[in-house]
Amino acid sequence: MSIVTLKKELSEQKPVLGLREVVSLLKKGTVKKVYVSTNLPEKDYLCHLAEVAQVPIENLSLTNKELGTLCKKPFAVGVLCFTQ
Repeated sequence: MSIVTLKKELSEQKPVLGLREVVSLLKKGTVKKVYVSTNLPEKDYLCHLAEVAQVPIENLSLTNKELGTLCKKPFAVGVLCFTQ
């Protein structure tokens, strides 16, 4: 179900891609929801920051390459978020 929700959100909004950008926005408090691939090495750190910021995190069943393809990007995407 989360992949269907992600596809819908991708068609409606522009996502913010990449760990550095997502962490920066989490610290600012402007993130609505975070989507994480299965093989993100910094998953524990990101989950901790999202928990502190009280932002829901969605663990996908996709690898970073599959997530990049879903986002129509020619590169791997480990994490993405949508801002408020």
